[in-house]
Amino acid sequence: MDGFTHNWEETQKKDKVKEERMRELGITVLRFLDEEVMFDADNVMKKIEEYIDRYEETHPPAPSQEGETHPPTPSQEGRSQKPKLRPM
Repeated sequence: MDGFTHNWEETQKKDKVKEERMRELGITVLRFLDEEVMFDADNVMKKIEEYIDRYEETHPPAPSQEGETHPPTPSQEGRSQKPKLRPM
């Protein structure tokens, strides 16, 4: 959400750096003005939903891994499923 401070050059530079880093991490940034969110929330929601619909059309979900077995990781080896309780 962009407020009046986003008109300042320094804020825009910082936003650009943060947005580039988020893109590197695979995060998409959708920008909206304060006024849009406060006075036209329905339209903002519509834009978000449209983005999600387009994303889902081009990025099918990964197949479920339910039921697959994997060998234990080194940190899991030797551990029982339930913690052992010590008598008091």
